[in-house]
Amino acid sequence: MNVKRVFIILSVIILLANVFALTSCSRSYTAEGFALGTFYTVKSSKRLDPKAIQDILDSVENKFSVSVTTSDIFRINNSVTGEWIEVSEDTGFLLNAAFDFALTDNAVNAFNPAVFPLVALWGFAPPYLELMEKTPPREEDITAVLAYCDISNFIIEGNSVKRLNENAALDLGGIAKGYAADKIADYLIESGAKRALINLGGTLISIGKNSVIGIAPPRDSNYSYIASFTLSEGFACATSGDYERYYINDGVRYHHIIGKDGYPADSDIISATIICDSGKNADAMSTMVFVEGSAKGIELIRANAAKGILVTRDNIIIAVDIEVKIKDSGYTLTIAE
Repeated sequence: MNVKRVFIILSVIILLANVFALTSCSRSYTAEGFALGTFYTVKSSKRLDPKAIQDILDSVENKFSVSVTTSDIFRINNSVTGEWIEVSEDTGFLLNAAFDFALTDNAVNAFNPAVFPLVALWGFAPPYLELMEKTPPREEDITAVLAYCDISNFIIEGNSVKRLNENAALDLGGIAKGYAADKIADYLIESGAKRALINLGGTLISIGKNSVIGIAPPRDSNYSYIASFTLSEGFACATSGDYERYYINDGVRYHHIIGKDGYPADSDIISATIICDSGKNADAMSTMVFVEGSAKGIELIRANAAKGILVTRDNIIIAVDIEVKIKDSGYTLTIAE
């Protein structure tokens, strides 16, 4: 993780902490930490058990990580071709959800849980060290690896998974963070929290009260956020952007969100925020919309009864069925038709 990314995450957390304090009329309790490769903050009207929250996140990571050798995903990715691997109910559920997103009408593979070989080829596999020293792979290598980055190389039956190609590998990084936020929300509600705000590395869920949320600047800005919106209680939001994890080689930015052609996605969008009914769905949809671009992205947002805020390369903020307030005058707001 590079320094710029850490700064952005911390800026968002500070902003959200201040906003939560302003919108809460009673004392709030906070739990903070690091999990799933990112920082998190949970604020609640009810006293929190930080260990219980960390345990939830550790459990998610220990099932879905591509690098934890005992995780379900690692075991699948390193299994003998044709061997059935038994996985947890959580893993079976999330794999099926991820595969459903991959098969979305008019956006097949915009979200691709079988993309990990390409993620690794481009240098974005954990632990994300020395990104700025990376160089892009050769075209022939990209073409070769792309051939086996498809969910057709896996069969799922209940909680059993079979890999059909020894080079194929799964990666739930584009949906696991949202799923983890959902699990924390369930825990807080079951624990009796009346109001809470979960921020798991930019995937947010608001419980019991509306929360004002800031959009982090995808490029250099004099402000800690470029625009804001209200996240209604009971809803989640997640953002995908080319500024989250990237390296620059010969003046070209190469980011971690891989498109359908095997290269870092190159649409007109540099940041896509999705607001919908769950962290899991918001997380996956933000990737899909980022890959597809604004025109098709708006269609996807509305087809899934969601809302969105898209930031384009030319500093236009597109509000899709949600009110947005501009903070940074370097950006222009437009309302999606």
